[in-house]
Amino acid sequence: MLTSIITTPPLIHPVTAVELAAHCHIIIQGPAEIELTTTLDSLCAAATMAMENYLWRALITQTRMAYAPGTQSWYELPRVPLQTLESFTLQTEAGAALPQATTGFLVDTVNGTIHTKSTTVFPSVTLRELNPIEISYKCGYGVTAETVPAPIRQCILMLAATLYRNRENEYEAVQLPRIMETYRNILSDYRRL
Repeated sequence: MLTSIITTPPLIHPVTAVELAAHCHIIIQGPAEIELTTTLDSLCAAATMAMENYLWRALITQTRMAYAPGTQSWYELPRVPLQTLESFTLQTEAGAALPQATTGFLVDTVNGTIHTKSTTVFPSVTLRELNPIEISYKCGYGVTAETVPAPIRQCILMLAATLYRNRENEYEAVQLPRIMETYRNILSDYRRL
């Protein structure tokens, strides 16, 4: 599978600080309101990142740049669900960027792959040795939290609550395997292998 980085992050998280506060029975008010909200937002962000990394999925719409070692007939992109192919660029040894028409590719949004059409011909140039292919793509369930499947949102909420409750000390090793087994059972249909 290719490597990728986020070039345009999501605008929101699937779970908000307000939802996390309600889940943990926390009342957000008074002089510490801003600090507490910031802490809860950070925990929601950390739990979201952990879920995305575990599932190999993007949850809220984001743009990513994937890097491939060379031209090939198809590319499996690191994060799904795939929405659109934004650009496909060849990087030459001479330092030139050669954008290719995205119409030269078939986009499989279900499997998160793009396929080079049989009619597509790449220019005959020497590509740079490292990461000569740059593939920009949008992925994620959508732009709102409601587009993320409920079981995934619930696990983010559970993880963020666990992080909140155990933010000062080491989490007991006895409880961790049981909690991870719960996540695996809930998320088994969503994990990309």
